[in-house]
Amino acid sequence: MDTGLLNGPVARRSQPPVQHQPATVSSGAAGAGRGFWPLATRARIIGSGVAVACLAGAALTFTLVDFSPSPAARVRPENQAATRAVASSTPAHTTKPTTTRSPSPSPRPTQGVPNGALLNPGTGKCLSGSAGSDGTPLILAPCDGSPNQKRDVAADGTIRTLGLCYDAAWGATAPGTIVQLANCRGNPAQQFALRGDTIHSKQADLCVGAARDGAEIRLLPCDGAASKTFNRG
Repeated sequence: MDTGLLNGPVARRSQPPVQHQPATVSSGAAGAGRGFWPLATRARIIGSGVAVACLAGAALTFTLVDFSPSPAARVRPENQAATRAVASSTPAHTTKPTTTRSPSPSPRPTQGVPNGALLNPGTGKCLSGSAGSDGTPLILAPCDGSPNQKRDVAADGTIRTLGLCYDAAWGATAPGTIVQLANCRGNPAQQFALRGDTIHSKQADLCVGAARDGAEIRLLPCDGAASKTFNRG
């Protein structure tokens, strides 16, 4: 380097170049110098932390499931009271009692009517077999207790007077058919029954009644009229 101050050049001793050797610092030392854990150690720590967190979460979940109230237990107090009120007001299943109808009793004999007679209240007269021979029409006559005014209800479904049966003439079933006494043959035209205060023809489903102001006895519709009712003596 020539500064101009010296008469001759100054020889400067050159310095040998500095040889830089690569630093061989171990990963552990470097990490320690920088304040970090080694990679393998950090991985183990992270894995352990994750496992602990998973176990803690699972334990918390089971605890909540075990101690959480069921839907039935979460009913509010006022709803519980309402539920108890509804349960108490709901009747238990009960079986309706069965009622057995007793058969209607037969009408008692009417006072003032001769024993065995049938009195028509519409006319105040009794049903009579008159002469009491086969084919004799039934009539209404003053009640005198004579044998031709007494009826006998037989077990074969017939009503008899003087040993003859009430009979629908010619076996007819139309309204207006004359009712007479006839020899008992057991045919359907002779099936009569005392039903309440009426005399009912089973075959024609009609009632015995007074026609033409009581001059004739015929089969007529059952409507409860006084001309078709008979009080029993």
